[in-house]
Amino acid sequence: MSNPYSQIVQRYIAQGKLASAHLDLTYRCDLDCVHCYLDDRTKPGPDTETWLRVIDELAAIDCFSVTLSGGEVFLRKDIWEILGRLQKHRFYVRVKTHGRRIRPEIAKKMKDYGVHAVDLSIYSLNPEPHNEIVRRRGAHEDSMKAIEYLLEQDISVKVNNVVMPQNFGEHRDLHALLSGKGVTSIYEGTIRGFQGGGTEVYDVGLCLPDLIQLESDRI
Repeated sequence: MSNPYSQIVQRYIAQGKLASAHLDLTYRCDLDCVHCYLDDRTKPGPDTETWLRVIDELAAIDCFSVTLSGGEVFLRKDIWEILGRLQKHRFYVRVKTHGRRIRPEIAKKMKDYGVHAVDLSIYSLNPEPHNEIVRRRGAHEDSMKAIEYLLEQDISVKVNNVVMPQNFGEHRDLHALLSGKGVTSIYEGTIRGFQGGGTEVYDVGLCLPDLIQLESDRI
């Protein structure tokens, strides 16, 4: 049985209406993930007025859902102004973030500003593989804590996990833990090419036998 969100999206599609929009607010990020498809993580993105105008235009055509992504959205100083405009128009709001900047007070503020769901990336139950992949010490602990803070505010959480040699074989334990918390988790072995067209990033992906094993071992 589909969930209420999926049911609404299907109704929008059946009516020929735009169900959702994905806004990359910025390409700036304070992680350095080995598999990231952004080959320039210094671009700040359009200014505040541009995004507010886009949001108003989406509301005018009765779009249902907006996803905010990046880069890291919480590097934008105007993130609360943007969330406030989305809340004004009563969008269903999903935020994609690495979670390192989420503390209890930030999670509560996200709830107050109408955030319904959050996507994070966790690559392992063990800190070492995760931190190696994002190339930042302490990142695993911060992101895992963010999940707890968000759940305390009844914000839906989904965890994405790209499986690479560093974390191969660990997805089952991660999935089991998250499922016990009521958190949706998905994993894949696909590596996206660089935004500018380069393919060097493919080198960090799984070899073909491991990729076949991963795909044949779907949870």
